[in-house]
Amino acid sequence: MSFYKDVRVSLAYAGTASQCFEKEMLYSTCAFVWLYLLFFPVYIAFFFVLTEYM
Repeated sequence: MSFYKDVRVSLAYAGTASQCFEKEMLYSTCAFVWLYLLFFPVYIAFFFVLTEYM
């Protein structure tokens, strides 16, 4: 559930800073969210492998 909180915080931060860096903040926030989503299964698999072989 912390993932959704992170996304909300990121979007809120992007919203407050949008006056200064509208497009830059938007792109960096989207990139952050997409990287998080992309590597989420990797984190799960890594944790599973660690618990399996330890």
